[in-house]
Amino acid sequence: MENNDKPQVNNTKRRALLILNCILLTVGNCGGPLILRLYFIHGGKRVWLSSWLQTGGWPIIFILLLISYLHRGSHKPTTKFFYMDTSLFIAATIVGVITGFDDYLYAYGIARLPVSTSSLIIATQLG
Repeated sequence: MENNDKPQVNNTKRRALLILNCILLTVGNCGGPLILRLYFIHGGKRVWLSSWLQTGGWPIIFILLLISYLHRGSHKPTTKFFYMDTSLFIAATIVGVITGFDDYLYAYGIARLPVSTSSLIIATQLG
């Protein structure tokens, strides 16, 4: 007899993680823009900060990548600065700059729009 418990547990774990991911995505997609709008209503002026935080909290990720690079460099003195192909790095840089520009325009728009218009736009984004 074969033991089929392991694949069942693996499927259950995958579904639980998928459901958790969907819940977090729904809460973040609905609540994030509203919290951003609340920030600007109560006197928030930093459009750059809010646009940076929209891109996955990039300052925190940048610090972790810098620590990883320094740790790798201490073990291998011949560490290359770019660990990937040059063409892939350039493509990722271009996509990153476009994403940052999009996030800045989004934060700028949220800062200037009235609450009713902002909530209508956010509601249509869910569809």
